[in-house]
Amino acid sequence: MPNGSRIRANNVYGVTTDNPLTAAAATFNSISLPLLPVVASAHAVIVLDPKRVYGDPEIVVVTVHTAASTVASILRGQYGTSARSHPQGTAWAHVPINEDWVQIVTSGTRPSNPYEGQMVYEYDTHRPVQRDNTQWLPGGHVSIVTSGSRPANPYAGQVVFETDTDRILTRDAANANWVRTGWTTAAGRTGVRLRRVANQSIPNNGGAPTSISWDTEDFDSDGFIPTPSTTITIPAGLGGLYSASVLVNLQAAAVFGGRSFVDFQTPAITWRCPIVPTFEGIFTASITIAFAAGDTFSIGVFQTSGGAVNIGPSTRLEFNRIGA
Repeated sequence: MPNGSRIRANNVYGVTTDNPLTAAAATFNSISLPLLPVVASAHAVIVLDPKRVYGDPEIVVVTVHTAASTVASILRGQYGTSARSHPQGTAWAHVPINEDWVQIVTSGTRPSNPYEGQMVYEYDTHRPVQRDNTQWLPGGHVSIVTSGSRPANPYAGQVVFETDTDRILTRDAANANWVRTGWTTAAGRTGVRLRRVANQSIPNNGGAPTSISWDTEDFDSDGFIPTPSTTITIPAGLGGLYSASVLVNLQAAAVFGGRSFVDFQTPAITWRCPIVPTFEGIFTASITIAFAAGDTFSIGVFQTSGGAVNIGPSTRLEFNRIGA
């Protein structure tokens, strides 16, 4: 691997003054070499005999060149060329070679002799990759894919945007899966929107809270719940932070009284929201909860108004994943 980053400069060329420049020589001389910048802890590329006047061109890597010097230390026969003898007066030029451009490769065919700062594009991982002084590092490119054409050989932290789902996903190396980290339209959200259209009776002092049975589903991104049903289940791969907002239409005839509440129910814990005595029919509450895949969630209602009370139209639940 050439040492350090690659030095590039315009209008650097000349002819050799070695008589001859032998195939084994580790330096070469030219009165035009002062045109080349200082080379130290870096390298530059020169092509000897680029027009094939005396034979095949030879690519050499300059490893040392001091300011205004007419001599440079070189590595011979680089990048697929062979070291050979060059007669005095052989033309040379400091010009780009293939490795100076962004090469199109796969993750298994990266350059074998890379230099610091070299960049390639891997078409099997859909990403640019750049070389530091010891390893290849992925660039900040966001690949545009579909849910069926994600990269086959992803790397940790890789980001893609799916045009068919309007979602942004990031690769989680520890769990070897793609994690949804954003969306660009309402259709790209992860969650469910539910309503209770038909009346459901909530008994007076029923012992345990009565879970709302949702009979209408306006949106369900991933099969969180069948309807009618009381229970949301977090799908595989979709654990994370969720926002839950509920509106309960308790059809009380007058001011609501007695011990009454709405529960956000999970297997581990229940969050209880009391209904105040002056309540007159519409109750709303919101909460943010972290769930793991497979966890369940439901809304329970309890009331002691003195008689059964219906919940009905306009009762709804918005349940959306807002973070990983």
